[in-house]
Amino acid sequence: RGEYARVVRERISDSPKPSLNSMSRRSSVRLFVALPIVHQGRVLGAVVTSRTPLSLTRALYDNRRALLILAVTQLLAVLLLSWYVSRAIVKPVHQLIAQARELESGAAEPEVLERPVTREVELLSEAIVSMARGLRERADYIKTFASNVSHEFKTPLTSIRGTVELLQDHLDEMDAGEREKFLGIIDRDAERLHRLVNRLLELARADVFEPREGEWSRPVEIARELVARHAVDGVEILLKVEEQAEVARVQMAAVTLESIFANLLDNARQHGGEDVRIEVHITRRDDFVAIEVSDEGEGISEANRQKIFKPFFTTARKAGGTGLGLSVVASLLHAHTGSITLLEGTPTTFRIVLPDASHPDASS
Repeated sequence: RGEYARVVRERISDSPKPSLNSMSRRSSVRLFVALPIVHQGRVLGAVVTSRTPLSLTRALYDNRRALLILAVTQLLAVLLLSWYVSRAIVKPVHQLIAQARELESGAAEPEVLERPVTREVELLSEAIVSMARGLRERADYIKTFASNVSHEFKTPLTSIRGTVELLQDHLDEMDAGEREKFLGIIDRDAERLHRLVNRLLELARADVFEPREGEWSRPVEIARELVARHAVDGVEILLKVEEQAEVARVQMAAVTLESIFANLLDNARQHGGEDVRIEVHITRRDDFVAIEVSDEGEGISEANRQKIFKPFFTTARKAGGTGLGLSVVASLLHAHTGSITLLEGTPTTFRIVLPDASHPDASS
């Protein structure tokens, strides 16, 4: 028909299969190809060729050198990759495990791995070290806090217990004045315990405080309310407000800001006495509100300036100070991205800085 044709047929041979290095082929099939010879539209004949194709075994044998090189190359690549994985991943992971065990036992100071190899391992090591340091600082804080709580509670409890024993042993021998004296001691120590418990609750809430979205207050309004309230008790408070600060507001609930103001005013009264003169100055700048509370007390010594924000530190224990007020203030301000500092010199001035919620860049 003058058409190209091809066909594969089974090869039937009485001869045994040749060896692999023989020119003959070992396949069990044979390929036939026919091409027609056409001249002036007439099929004159056909050219038929046939060939036994290479078997898979012979193909592998003929390409054995290239396949061997390929196999060796792949083996070397696998070995190289295994070595790299061991150096880059396995070894640093074992170092991290050893580091974690050392930190768990407390035998080592947290340090980042010297040769982390990869950036990811370095970041993981830094995270472990940061976590370990945070946990260690937290443990030290809890230990110190527990020790201070025990000490603060032990003194009034010992006083109450001793006074009760005196009353039990000598109540009948005491006159009315002596009984009133000892009962007054119990009442004062019980009041101190009550005040300590309340402050501890405030500090606990302040340490884990999380501001709520949409809460805000105006410092000037709250300051004026507190000034009017303390004026009834005979405390002289001078309030100074810059014109720009009248409309300022901060992202803080009114009750929280009022607690901060109250703690600072109580601190000034405890250290300066009932007749102390307190001044509150509120200013507003580009993106923050500054509140300064100063008093004309004796001031704070240089040695005590480094301790005033630590829990339970107070120089006004006889006046009822618990040493927790400024700690509560610092924790609340930290939760609201604010800060409190003690300015240099006299009079004693605490400066509070809070982001101005009315400023367009305050959210950033």
